[in-house]
Amino acid sequence: MITYRTATIADAQAIGILHANSWQQHYTDVLSEAYLKEQVIEDRLEVWRLRLEKATNKQHIILAEAQGRICGFVCLFFQEDPVWGTLLDNLHVAYNWKGKGVGASLLKAGHEWSLERDANTPMHLWVYESNKAAIAFYEKLGGQMKGKATHHNPDGSSALALRYVWERNTD
Repeated sequence: MITYRTATIADAQAIGILHANSWQQHYTDVLSEAYLKEQVIEDRLEVWRLRLEKATNKQHIILAEAQGRICGFVCLFFQEDPVWGTLLDNLHVAYNWKGKGVGASLLKAGHEWSLERDANTPMHLWVYESNKAAIAFYEKLGGQMKGKATHHNPDGSSALALRYVWERNTD
């Protein structure tokens, strides 16, 4: 059974490791091999430690847990953009939990959190153009592509990303 809850500082390490593993599995065409092998774990652990230590009321992180382990998470920043609204900054699901509804449930829970705060605030995210599986997933859940931009990555590289937007609900 999968349960969902708000993350705490005690979850920083598990979130960081899941995030790093996800990047290692899915971003070999976006991030450098050296970064993925030598730096990504340390980098993501530090990112999540800081995010959870210095959390604001505009940030919300929801965890999916099964058998006492984190199997996915979503991180949102409420009204991060004046036009596009709440930023869904991260959505990652452990490899062995993909295809079981965890990602869809996390996306929906995150969007509901945003709409509860302001029903007129859209939600958006950035996805690498090369991440075809994620793009298909977001489109299946009602996301609409509304723009492109070059994103600068933590390894010093850059890649084209697409903005996907949800105006109201994700049903």
